[in-house]
Amino acid sequence: MESKKFSDAVKSFTKLIALSADNGKAFAQRGKGYMELKDYKNSELDFIKAVKLSPKNEKAAYNLGCVYFLMKDYK
Repeated sequence: MESKKFSDAVKSFTKLIALSADNGKAFAQRGKGYMELKDYKNSELDFIKAVKLSPKNEKAAYNLGCVYFLMKDYK
């Protein structure tokens, strides 16, 4: 059931991003959804984009680090 909620969230944020491709918060939220679904590669891409669009978004940067940890990418 939880994964359905995160799947729905990812779909919703994907629609928002289609309307507003420079929305760093939308990328960060979709990245969080992907992370909860264990889709770490897409989560990584979204957090990278979120940090580029919103460099002061500390949560996106932190979550990017968490994704690297979950992917065992320790470099």
